[in-house]
Amino acid sequence: MRQWFLQSLNQWNILDCSDKAKVKSLAKIKLHDPVFATWLCESVMYSNQRETISLNELLADPAFFCFELSHGAFQINRSERFEIVHQGVHETILKLHFD
Repeated sequence: MRQWFLQSLNQWNILDCSDKAKVKSLAKIKLHDPVFATWLCESVMYSNQRETISLNELLADPAFFCFELSHGAFQINRSERFEIVHQGVHETILKLHFD
């Protein structure tokens, strides 16, 4: 299973597995599509069974390891599924409205 996983990431150009002794990370996939970025944020919150999460926690989730959100893609504030709450100067909390 591990070998299949690494081969898949190699085919996506996320990891370089050419040296069998070392695996290195390549450039992240830039997400420009706001719909996909919103879906990914929502799926991370569902999978972690979280109704609220800080933006820093969300972006540190392993699901984002191969993705980089462009500023234009991060438009979850336009989604009716999310509420954005600012706590203090440096903390942004996302709240997901479950159906």
